[in-house]
Amino acid sequence: KQQNTSIENMGFRFLKDPIFFVSALFLKKPSRIMGLLMVMTLALLVYSIAQRRLRQALAAQNKTLPNQINQPTKTPTMRWIFQIMDGIHYVTININGVTQKIIQGLTDLKQKIIRFMGKTVMKIYNLTDNVNFAPEGSSMWDLGLMAGVIRDLGLMEKIDARLCLDSTKGGIVGYGQRVAAMILNGFGFMTKRLYMTLHFFR
Repeated sequence: KQQNTSIENMGFRFLKDPIFFVSALFLKKPSRIMGLLMVMTLALLVYSIAQRRLRQALAAQNKTLPNQINQPTKTPTMRWIFQIMDGIHYVTININGVTQKIIQGLTDLKQKIIRFMGKTVMKIYNLTDNVNFAPEGSSMWDLGLMAGVIRDLGLMEKIDARLCLDSTKGGIVGYGQRVAAMILNGFGFMTKRLYMTLHFFR
């Protein structure tokens, strides 16, 4: 029991990290506090599964990734992976009616991480064994890893199965996708807009 408690505390430690947004919120109503706890618990679930998946892939293939001091490791944290994946930009340039799409910041290391995360994540990044990076329209590339895990878990479908969308009241976006958007924003990237989450879940 003590060991399980220790593991849980290590997992929830990310909630207190400055790069995450929990400390920036003030909630007064108990119902909103409960809603926040639910979203952050789901975020922890996604975070933990993503980290476990990456570590299992590294162990299975006997590969390593560089840690913060550039030493090889088979047990990187997702927090460190977030930092590695930062700096990928999708730029659309229109010159005299000619549109060009340019990807900046996608290194060999970032492609390697994407491949370790599995086919769903690769599909989000439009990365296959034969095709290089060719996205279709989002700049939120650091969160594609988490979106892939959410897809694989079927979280949106499970939530939608319990909470039916009432189109008569103007509902357009399902509750599952709304929760997925809040989970992605829960990883601390508060400058991103929730409506941009659609790019991950088409």
